[in-house]
Amino acid sequence: MTAGGETSATRQRSDEYVNSGHWPHPNDRPCRDCGHVWFRGERRHEYDVDSLESLPDRHEDVHVVCILCLQQREFEREEGEEDRTARRWHW
Repeated sequence: MTAGGETSATRQRSDEYVNSGHWPHPNDRPCRDCGHVWFRGERRHEYDVDSLESLPDRHEDVHVVCILCLQQREFEREEGEEDRTARRWHW
């Protein structure tokens, strides 16, 4: 989501890839940052596409993260932090 709650064009395209079956659902892959494995009733996983200008052809090139790690990444992008592990607060 962009500022103001709008969905980015890149995120919309990634959702289309998942819905059409070209990419696996992100819940089928573990979180790249914390290793969380999704089970029914737990926090969902998403492709982290907000930092990309365009989507690569291969889904393996896009990181899958749980929503808590995605929020942390977004916070760090806003703050401009270089050390991604400095403020891990949810595990």
